[in-house]
Amino acid sequence: MLIQAGSSGKDAGMLGDKNKRTLENLPVDQQILAPAGGKQIAVQEQVNQLRLQSSNKRGRKRKASLSSLAAVGKEKATTDGITNGNINSYFSQGDAGLVGANNSISALRKNIAACIESDRKGISVKEIGSLHATHSELLCCHFHSQGKLLAAAGDEVVIWDLENNDVNTGKGHAHLVTDIRFTPNSRVFATSSFDRTVMIWDAAKPSNPFQKLVGHADHVMSIDFHPSKVGLLSSCDSNDEIRLWDVNDGDCKLIFKGGSRQVRFQPRFGNLLACSTGNIINIFDVETNSVQLQLQGHVGDVRSICWDMSGNFLASMSEDSARIWCVSGRKCLHELRSSGNKFQSCTFHPDRAQILAIGSHELLELWNPMYQSHRTWPHQAHGGIISSFADSPPTGTIASVSHDQYIKIWQRCLFLRGSRYSHQTCFFLFLLEDFYMISWPFT
Repeated sequence: MLIQAGSSGKDAGMLGDKNKRTLENLPVDQQILAPAGGKQIAVQEQVNQLRLQSSNKRGRKRKASLSSLAAVGKEKATTDGITNGNINSYFSQGDAGLVGANNSISALRKNIAACIESDRKGISVKEIGSLHATHSELLCCHFHSQGKLLAAAGDEVVIWDLENNDVNTGKGHAHLVTDIRFTPNSRVFATSSFDRTVMIWDAAKPSNPFQKLVGHADHVMSIDFHPSKVGLLSSCDSNDEIRLWDVNDGDCKLIFKGGSRQVRFQPRFGNLLACSTGNIINIFDVETNSVQLQLQGHVGDVRSICWDMSGNFLASMSEDSARIWCVSGRKCLHELRSSGNKFQSCTFHPDRAQILAIGSHELLELWNPMYQSHRTWPHQAHGGIISSFADSPPTGTIASVSHDQYIKIWQRCLFLRGSRYSHQTCFFLFLLEDFYMISWPFT
């Protein structure tokens, strides 16, 4: 049985229920299925607090600094949750004022409930960055370990410094780049290409690669670095050949069969290597290079695979369906059939581990099998096929690249906007370790 990997960040999507069951107390095939509820504050309790605040100007002090609200707008907020002007207006109008207050509270209840429900589903994302990166189709992308750099490639390599908003490009392959991966905790990254080679680059000087790995006889389709063994790189080609390289000396250490589309090491420990070939996913033991498990069930060829951060679960994507597997349990937990828009790529959301992002033609679809296993929440994201995703656990963001030549950065929405009222109203809702703001700004 696989060991549950630790994480430096707290994953609210895998928290226990109201009985305080921890992730470790759940069976391994239920860990990704644990509800995202937890110690949520009841809506009625919040409404009661709002009524109390309306009749008493002394509000409850917040530990969070009000300066953290600057990004939402320039509205004047008080720690009472209601401005003094609102309180006076409610009670200066007699019965009419009280009716207005009750109507406002009723509307608040509905909006708060909608916010909680939206978070539970995990269906809201917003675009927080966009870059027209190149003049050709983009096929792959990957985040640096700290999330400060994003590498993408198609005809050329693009390095986007997200911290400084700086972009650099480079070209080293004779044909299209098929995959791109950073070395863990390093600015060094590798690329694979239809030109049958693997190139090693430095993100600080991305104009040209500084090393070339030669040996594949066919198109090199995918690469991945081992999460802990420095310099160990896997690659696969269209002839089903998998190679393990020592990048430090440039030598190929091992050759075996079993992967022709994509290779991905198990996160954290790297004990397993997942490889897709045709409509099958082979799970190799890295130490013995033997097949430990074959995952079968897809009708079409598997186009994309990804591990969740724990390394216990694997998602796979063919044009006709998406699947989530429990690797240690050797079974498929969930299957989603495509409604006609062919699936192309996938990644687990770094901020909500039970959410799978699916890329298809123009759409970024969010699938939460915990909530509704047979539907997705689509978002119009690109002007072409979404060919690849990358996730960044430190920043809680997802990157997507497309044939439309754009790179986009996505983040889960943590607030929603409500109806229009006669006065400025701000209500603060604390859920677990997330901070939500439901605001009604007026002009």
